[in-house]
This record gives sequence, structure tokens and C-alpha cells, in this order.
Amino acid sequence: MKVVRKNGKIYIILPEGTAGVDIKEISDNVYALVLRRGNTSKQKKEPDAKQANESREVKENSEEERVLKKLYTIPFRRREVANLKEEFLKEEIELLKKLMNAKKVFIYNKDGKRYLALASEIYHRLKQESENVGSGHTNLIDYAILSPEDAREVVKKAPQIYAAHRHFDGKVYLAKKHLFLEWKKRVMTALSKGPMHVEDLSAQTGIDERAVIITLRLLNEMGEVVEIKKDTFGLADY
Repeated sequence: MKVVRKNGKIYIILPEGTAGVDIKEISDNVYALVLRRGNTSKQKKEPDAKQANESREVKENSEEERVLKKLYTIPFRRREVANLKEEFLKEEIELLKKLMNAKKVFIYNKDGKRYLALASEIYHRLKQESENVGSGHTNLIDYAILSPEDAREVVKKAPQIYAAHRHFDGKVYLAKKHLFLEWKKRVMTALSKGPMHVEDLSAQTGIDERAVIITLRLLNEMGEVVEIKKDTFGLADY
């Protein structure tokens, strides 16, 4: 702050960017700068920004953990880098790249082919979690499309919490029951407007595309939806 006297007048020059301040005369020729009540926008923004960053980090960490668990459940022979699109969605592949940069996932060369592998500490942690089902079954995978052999290994640990169906393509589509019931509501509501492609259903419901496919396969087995053409489904009574 700077005080300047000019032409019999006193000018108070405040630092650049100063806002929300009043000048009050508290006695003859004695003035004070008073912060306006409620002018806390700057203070509020900082915690809000910090909270937003923390929330974003938690979400990113949660998504990365989900992808790590998914990679763990996929048999090694199906982790070939050249065929990643068959196992992972586009956004999951981007997450895998970040995990490789963080050295949580790496490329393993075998017989002239390149496979994705988990860092030793990650692998052993996930293995321990999968063996320790615990109360609430919090460490089990949420959903997956697996071979019958792999599906049996997953389901046998807690058969009561999974909904599963072996499709004629030879794969088993499974999901935790509470997730399936939640997804069922959203999918059935979307399909009530008419048949939709899997990609459109995913965009409409906000559900991961792979989870949508699993939900549809389970609903198809229950007779509630029909596959009108490849990857396009409608309600059974449409």
C-alpha cells in the first residue's frame, strides 16, 4: 500500500489485484482498510480446487486398481500386446499405458511374442487379495468375460454373490449380483425406448461397455431381452 499526497488530497494506492476492500475513517485523518464481509471467494476457491483434485485422484486410482485386477484375472496366454483390444476397452488401454509408465505393468517377451505382465509386488498383492475373500467379498472382481475354467476359479470362491451365464460363444459372462441388478434397471429403462446397439446403450446408461454386454447376456438368458442383430438388443416383448 502506498499513500500519495497531491493537490491537497490524499490518495491511497493499493497493490494490484486487491479487491473487496473498503476504506473507513476511524478518527480525524486516521483511516483503516476493511475487508468486506462475505469476500471469501479466494479462500473458498482454494479448498474447492484442492478437494476437486483429491476427488479426481481417488477416481483415477480406483480405475487403475480395477484395470490391474482385470489384468490379473486374464490368463497370461491372452495378454498378448497385439490382441489387447480383444480384452480391454479403449480407455482401459490408455490406463494400462499409464500403469506401464508407473512400472506397475511391464512387457514380457516370450517365444517372440510380447505379453503384459504385472510387477511382482502388484501380482503378489492381488493374489493375496483373491485368496483372502474376507467378509463382504470386497476383494473379488466385480465383473468379467472369462473362459469356463477361469470362471470356475472366480465363482467357486463366493458362488452366492455372482450371476453368471455361459454363452454359446463358449465364454462365461459374470458379474456381482448387486451390480447386475443396478445395471439391469438402467439397461431395461433405456431399451424401453426401442432397440439399441451396445455402444449406444453404454453411452445412454453411463455403464462400461463390457459391463453392458455382460448385463445383456444375462438378461438374454433370463428371456427379458433379445439380440435383434449383432450387438443390437431390444426388449423381449418389443
